Amino acid sequence: MKQGKCTKQPMTLTSTASTAFEKVFLDLVGPLDRDENGNCYILTLQCELTKYIEAYPLPNKEAVTVPEAYSKLLDVFNTPNKTPETISDIIMKTLEKHDLSKKCISLTAGNANVNFGGINRQAGRNVLTNLKNKLNKEVVGIDCPAHILHNCIQQGTDVLRLDIESLIASTSNSRKRNLTEKLIEQWLEEDNEHEFSDVDDEVADQHFTIEEEEHVASEISEVEEIEIETSSEGTNRSTNTPDSNRNRYRGKNGFVWSVTDFLRTSRTLARNIVSLPRQNPDHTRFPGYEALWLKLFDDNMIETIVSCTNKKLEVYRRQFSNYSKHELRDTNAVEIRSLFGLLYYSSVFKCNDADSNYLFATDGTGHEIFRCVMSKYRFNTLLNCLRLDNIDDRQERLETDPLAAVSGFFDKFIANCQANYTPGPYTCVDEMLLAFKGRCKFVIYMPKKPAKYGIKIMVLSDARESYVYNAYIYHGKGSDGVGLPEAEKKLSVPTQSVLRLIKPIENTNRNVTADNWFSSIPLAEMLLKKGLTYLGTLKKNKREIPPEFMPSKNRAVESSLHGFTKDLTLLSFVPKKDKAVILISSCHHSASTDTETRKPTIIVDYNHTKGGVDEIDKKCAIYSCSRKTRRWPQAIFYRVLDIAGINAYVLYGQCEGTKLRRGDFLMHLSRELVLPALKQRVYNEKLPRELRLTLRRVLGQDLPPPPLPESSNEPSTSSRKLCRICPSKLKRQTRFVCCICAKHICLQCSSQICVDCKTEL
Repeated sequence: MKQGKCTKQPMTLTSTASTAFEKVFLDLVGPLDRDENGNCYILTLQCELTKYIEAYPLPNKEAVTVPEAYSKLLDVFNTPNKTPETISDIIMKTLEKHDLSKKCISLTAGNANVNFGGINRQAGRNVLTNLKNKLNKEVVGIDCPAHILHNCIQQGTDVLRLDIESLIASTSNSRKRNLTEKLIEQWLEEDNEHEFSDVDDEVADQHFTIEEEEHVASEISEVEEIEIETSSEGTNRSTNTPDSNRNRYRGKNGFVWSVTDFLRTSRTLARNIVSLPRQNPDHTRFPGYEALWLKLFDDNMIETIVSCTNKKLEVYRRQFSNYSKHELRDTNAVEIRSLFGLLYYSSVFKCNDADSNYLFATDGTGHEIFRCVMSKYRFNTLLNCLRLDNIDDRQERLETDPLAAVSGFFDKFIANCQANYTPGPYTCVDEMLLAFKGRCKFVIYMPKKPAKYGIKIMVLSDARESYVYNAYIYHGKGSDGVGLPEAEKKLSVPTQSVLRLIKPIENTNRNVTADNWFSSIPLAEMLLKKGLTYLGTLKKNKREIPPEFMPSKNRAVESSLHGFTKDLTLLSFVPKKDKAVILISSCHHSASTDTETRKPTIIVDYNHTKGGVDEIDKKCAIYSCSRKTRRWPQAIFYRVLDIAGINAYVLYGQCEGTKLRRGDFLMHLSRELVLPALKQRVYNEKLPRELRLTLRRVLGQDLPPPPLPESSNEPSTSSRKLCRICPSKLKRQTRFVCCICAKHICLQCSSQICVDCKTEL
């Protein structure tokens, strides 16, 4: 055999165990997350023949720890039969083998007659009695804990109907069976008084009638027929079978749903009538693109940004030796608006993530509107120094407000959104994930979102128009309950989130639609008290859902089940085989079906109103102002700009006149925002002549008149200066000036006019 090579061992047949526990397999699983007892490994022991398995928790996998674990299992035997004598002999041999006879005080086993002698623990031929005799002392018999737990669950989950069916089926004597049925009906009638946990007697189901009290003619111990009085007229009525109990469903926690609805009239319920105020005629007049946008992003917000940005610019200038550079000067409202206009332009051009060198390129690949508004260095400086709050007292505000850098700005924007719009009858609640991976302590991970990581913004929107009406930024534990009473802060986090968002629309009878993360029965009931209805999907782990509503192989595709209470409707719809979608609604009160789709009306209404916030996410992705940044306040600022553009377009849709697409609307808005800056730069002599000509062309009909000369007297022609039209490299000087703008111009670049025409000028 050559050195360095290993020869494989030949394959051999292994013997299989012929009796139980002749061979066992041991293995370790881990390391896992350490539990409260310090264990992070699992030792498994499995019989080769019977596949019986035992598992033991271990704190480590050391050679001393592992044997101590499985040594607690004294012995395992394969008994030839299950007689009390055989089992008790094996137990005695094991106790004597390990010297435990004097320490045995109790026996735990299954609740079978062979172990304990029945429910009355009768002394006789059973394992417990044999152990008492052989040990010559009292041994306590303990029922199997698994059976005890099973019996408690069986009693608590109200499966009495199944037990009754089994009891009746196993009764052989016809007269006893009849007696048993009568007694069961009497028990059910006595329980019917409190059948529906949340239904008043005044609105009980018209199809569900409670039987009158039955009178037993003889004692229960006597085996006789029982006569039942059904009415004062003496007529007899046939008794109900246990299937009559199917006029209701019961959840895991005992919550009861009726099979039939409680709606007695075709009139619309008062809580489903939404009275919207008449629209202000001023809101239907189109004031201009910028004017609509300024309703949401008002002058006060812009002035705050200007003052806070100038403070940052003052600090930023100190980093340069020549702090008097034009790019480092203080900004103003006109320049900030033009910056916003360029960001909207970048969203329409789909170049929001492009490098600024590409945007301001002069070789024909860039966008000339950017060069016309400001220089590349000024653009980058403003974005770097843009601030939304006062940096002088930020640290003090951070002690109580983790969102101090944006909270004032964001709250003012949301207040403007609410003041200038009236939402429709359908609203939607959902989360919005703002993609961000920078340093921020409240960045969250949402694996089902495209961005995965980001800042979560909870939003209440108009379900039809996708208008952001209310929102707040999630900043960690407790942020969902900000502004709520102490009693509501003790509710679940999704419920707190909905209660915080719906404050502006309370007692308006509007409907709120949300997904299964928010939905719960207590939330729907609480919103009814606040004058709102609710519609949403339910998670299948809610204890109010009956077992019949769960996915099942026996349910047909496109079939549905409805459960009703006085105020709520529960629906289980089967879209596919072995699938079920469960919804809860407080605005639907009947099992109606849409004629076109052949689906329940609840499903159709949910599909029409669930996508309000998702549509906003989609619109933000199509036209996004967001640029790459490591600062989370600036990421939120970009998202506010996107939402302002979306909401402004919704307001534009309410105005009379022709309508534009959203991309065209943003183009017009961007031009009105940058127009004042273009007019300021068009006659700036310090700019290149090529750029000034481009500005003239871009402005077109918006070109302002040239500024008046500084002096009204005839300009002096004695001084010689460079011609303003000739290329600078020619250095051509002249003493002639233009009669209109009073700027020096050579004879080659001038035109002659007569005296009369000059007088007219």
